[in-house]
Amino acid sequence: MARLLSRPVSAAIVIALFVAAMSGAVIGLVAWKAATARQSELAQRSAANENLAHSLAEQASHAIQSVDVAMSNIADTRPLQAADSERSRRRLSEIVERLPQIHAIAILDADGKTGTSSLADPVLPGDALASDLAYHRDRADRALHIFALRLAGQSGVGLSKRLSHADGSFAGVVVAIINTEHFSALYQSFQLGKRGSVSILRADGVVLMQSKPALSATASRHDLAPQPLPAPFTGTRKVVARDGGWRHYGYAHAPRYPIVVAVSQHDDDILQGWRDGLRSDIAVAALLLCCVVLLAALLTSQFRLRLSIERALRERETRYRLLADNIADVVMLLDRDAKFLYVSPSSQAVLGIEPRRPLGRCCFDFILPADIRSVRRAAARLTDATETRTALFRIVRGDRAQAWVEVNFKLAASGDPDGHEVVAVLRDVTERHKMEDELKALNFRLAELATTDGLTELANRRSMDDFLRLHFAAQDQLSLLLIDVDHFKRFNDRFGHQAGDACLTRIAKVLAEAAPAPGLAARYGGEEFAIILPGVAEPHAIRIAEAVRLTIAALAIAHPNGAATTVTVSIGIASKTKATASEEDLVRAADLAMYAAKRGGRNRSVASSSLPDDESGVVPLNRLISAG
Repeated sequence: MARLLSRPVSAAIVIALFVAAMSGAVIGLVAWKAATARQSELAQRSAANENLAHSLAEQASHAIQSVDVAMSNIADTRPLQAADSERSRRRLSEIVERLPQIHAIAILDADGKTGTSSLADPVLPGDALASDLAYHRDRADRALHIFALRLAGQSGVGLSKRLSHADGSFAGVVVAIINTEHFSALYQSFQLGKRGSVSILRADGVVLMQSKPALSATASRHDLAPQPLPAPFTGTRKVVARDGGWRHYGYAHAPRYPIVVAVSQHDDDILQGWRDGLRSDIAVAALLLCCVVLLAALLTSQFRLRLSIERALRERETRYRLLADNIADVVMLLDRDAKFLYVSPSSQAVLGIEPRRPLGRCCFDFILPADIRSVRRAAARLTDATETRTALFRIVRGDRAQAWVEVNFKLAASGDPDGHEVVAVLRDVTERHKMEDELKALNFRLAELATTDGLTELANRRSMDDFLRLHFAAQDQLSLLLIDVDHFKRFNDRFGHQAGDACLTRIAKVLAEAAPAPGLAARYGGEEFAIILPGVAEPHAIRIAEAVRLTIAALAIAHPNGAATTVTVSIGIASKTKATASEEDLVRAADLAMYAAKRGGRNRSVASSSLPDDESGVVPLNRLISAG
């Protein structure tokens, strides 16, 4: 090559090829980076849109849920039969003021006439709600109905619930009109570009709300969600926009209601930053090409000198690299019988063994017997001179201490016609192995802390929810005990939080011992505990609850209610039945039973099956607080 490049014509050809190759590499790199960056930007934005859709779906679900709860309370109190209509109107107005996502709330009778409303003008157009009245008239359930509403020429969103007479007949509906400006202000705060939008759709494909109504009015059919929406309709989707570009959608179902949140962005908005970056890359590429041309000019005049210097530097670098790479390692050469032929001087510093001592001896003499088998197995797989094998084992150092070492070894061609020699590079990894063991122990401890309550050492709320969800689906018989410490706030106020923590710890120990395998005792929150009993029917659960209650009372922990008063607990018991639709229903039943125990005088166990039917509703928060 040097003789070839000594000729001016040949050198010019090589330099020209070099310039062409470098130019092609620069241009190819820019093209590859541009394509990769474009695809990455679209993928990231699609994922971001999906994540945003999930977050907004959760937000919309929580907003609707709070309205749902308020409407359920209104339906339970039967405001249509209230004698004081002004008081009912004030109550509706208070709900609207408390929930900013509501524009208005009203109660309509079976004929669609407005009975009570939070609006100054209490009349709502009956034709706008005719289909909604028909929807609830044909259904006996009190499920929340979400529908598109059009009032005064403007689109809106309505929520409604059925009202029933005492005999179960249709009595009317309670209707809440969603404040779309509340949602639009939030959705327009996201940077989605000029043509981006956030939409809320019903599960059957009806568009309920969009952050940019003007955009939806001019959008093509491709820009809207398909009709009807498949279930479940989640993830990302790309459709052709009206202008021929692409619109990227991220969809997410609300967790509790039949609505879908769709976040969309146009290609032009997404790729604006990518275009700016591409211009910068092109400018940099042009600069690099200029540098390549300049370098080629310099190489033409200095090629011969640089070639000779490069050859000398390469040889010197090879020798220095060998020394630098192995200065902290031990280089060894072994024959086919695993006997040492050569050991580098670094063995003295690394292993405390003089280089001459191992010569002629078998390498297995220095390996702990427990690790010899794994080393032999690794060596047996070494059949190709191009392969490198690694083994991790313990050896005995010169000071008789044990050390963990890592060895990389490979076959090396030798003059021996009957076999190959083995080149091995050994490194002391004792400290690294120790750190790995500590890291494993730490990871185990972190995993334990993630599922355990720090004070009581019982399972935490997250572990309890997972355990209950798993066994509710798997078990035909399942019971739940909810345990609440009676008047615990007074205990804390009188004796202090440290005494309160000690009290909870003692109670937790009783619960842990009372939960039979495979049951689970958990801290539900504050002074509330829970025991989940898979495979246990209600009679056995009642016996366990009574045993727990009596054992805690027997602890004789003094309570500030009086000199002879001790800490007691109230226990609610609920068992899975055919009517229990979910684990949330089971928890709700146990909670109501626990409240009944408190209301009945505390220090007692109450089964949910013993409660009258009229106690299956929602317990007001102020009553729970006053109950302690």
